[in-house]
Amino acid sequence: MTNGYALVSSTAALFICWLFGRLGFSVVWLFAFLIFNVAKKLLRDEKDQRLVAHQALAVQEKATVKAKLKDLPPWVQFPDVERVDFLNTFIAQAWPGICDFATRFLKEQIEPQIKENLPRSFRSFRFESIDLGDIPPRIGGVKMYKENIGREQCIMDVDIAYAGDCSLMVAVGCFNAGVEELEFQGRLRCLLKPLICEPPWFGSFSIFFLDEPAFDFKLNGLGEFMDFPGLTRALKSVVNSQIASLCVLPNEIVIPVVKNVDMAAASMIEPEGVIRMGIICAKDLEDKDNLLKGKSDPYVRTSVGCQIYKTKTIDNDLNPVWNEQTDAIVELSSGQRLEIEVYDEDPGAQDEILGNIDLSLDYLREKRFISDWFQLGGVKHGSLKLSFYWFSLSKSVSDFSGQSLPQAGYKPERLSHALLMVYIDSVKNLPCIRKNFEPSPYVEVSIGSDVFKTRQRMKTTNPVFQQKFDFLVKSVEFDQLRLEAKDKNSKRSLGEVMIPIRNIAKEPDMELNKRTWQLALGPHMSPIVLTLKLRAFKYIPPED
Repeated sequence: MTNGYALVSSTAALFICWLFGRLGFSVVWLFAFLIFNVAKKLLRDEKDQRLVAHQALAVQEKATVKAKLKDLPPWVQFPDVERVDFLNTFIAQAWPGICDFATRFLKEQIEPQIKENLPRSFRSFRFESIDLGDIPPRIGGVKMYKENIGREQCIMDVDIAYAGDCSLMVAVGCFNAGVEELEFQGRLRCLLKPLICEPPWFGSFSIFFLDEPAFDFKLNGLGEFMDFPGLTRALKSVVNSQIASLCVLPNEIVIPVVKNVDMAAASMIEPEGVIRMGIICAKDLEDKDNLLKGKSDPYVRTSVGCQIYKTKTIDNDLNPVWNEQTDAIVELSSGQRLEIEVYDEDPGAQDEILGNIDLSLDYLREKRFISDWFQLGGVKHGSLKLSFYWFSLSKSVSDFSGQSLPQAGYKPERLSHALLMVYIDSVKNLPCIRKNFEPSPYVEVSIGSDVFKTRQRMKTTNPVFQQKFDFLVKSVEFDQLRLEAKDKNSKRSLGEVMIPIRNIAKEPDMELNKRTWQLALGPHMSPIVLTLKLRAFKYIPPED
């Protein structure tokens, strides 16, 4: 197969060279074409080598690790992570059946949803062929949490990796494209909650990724023409954002296991706190630009799960000053990390990294306040000055009043001082767009410029959503929660309601459980069931 592909590629290259000469193009274009093909081959060879290594690990983990053991220091071990070889053996044995189920699921469930979300000109989308291959995903280990988790739930982290030989072909009209050599790796957190007194001993099963999972793939068919570095990065960015909006913290998938489980209670477990990050300045950054372009143009990117913040870019400066702040919600500090990366912005090319910092949120929670210089990793020199405040969450209205915070060495911005959790359960009696034509509704929920959307429900006037959203609130007195139901196809409004945040603050414990509001569209009213919880930020100084 590889030899045939090489023969076709060589023949095509010779034809293009002849065509360039025949049409009288400049030899510069020929050199550009050759340079691009050489670069593309080098990138593909590197990806193939990585894929072979991952597949060897999936098939013969023990032999592969032993072969590489000499490269590892003797102190490397993972005492809190348990091996689950029995589970990997079961997955391998059951893989053919799992493949059959996954194929039916993609055809019967995923394909119709993709069609509904594509423009009309692409509604002919279909899976032409689905082959999940012979190499199953592998679980690298499982970590069970025993401390600081409460008695109402069990928490485990599962390291999952896939470097298989799957091949997916899709068709849109007369065009075909495909994805193969898919690689996937991430840490999946599983929550069993609430614990109950009858089989199977827990009421619901929640899963989410702590951070964005890493993945890679190779395009084939029509996709070969899209296999340019810029387009591939853009495509991966779109997939990343879709995964993040579905199941990267603070987003999660909640699956009820027993009947009559309270989905609102299962989904509305409070976050552990909020981390406020101050990105102050940097010094002695590496210069990634050449002499013609000047110095680096640095910016900082931070991420906690799918909560990503990017500072402004400081042009032509190796000692930039930002003085910016951002808040991030921390669901559970155990196992979660804060990733900070400094980049050199290169318009039209891939931004180059100038260093990174990786901090445990457990560590920041224990310290409660830090203002210090941090050395950048992965580079020869460069450091970043950062500040961190840890806020607990309070049910007391008195904590909305001004709190004394330690000075971080710069003037802080006006940021949030409350967290609002919104659980959208269901809506009833939505209006039809036209007579006997049911809408495909979703709900848009917002506070100011922060906007979230529920998943779409197909052709119904009584949709059930059961989704949770978190908002950082700047002004409890003046901010309002806005909810609007819309039809996916026509984008027409099906009703809306405004809820002042100050009204929630007046309730006992600042909570409203399974309350009903009315989505108004003229005289038509559609009841919407919500659970709302408001929490104040509370700074607790560290003990001396």
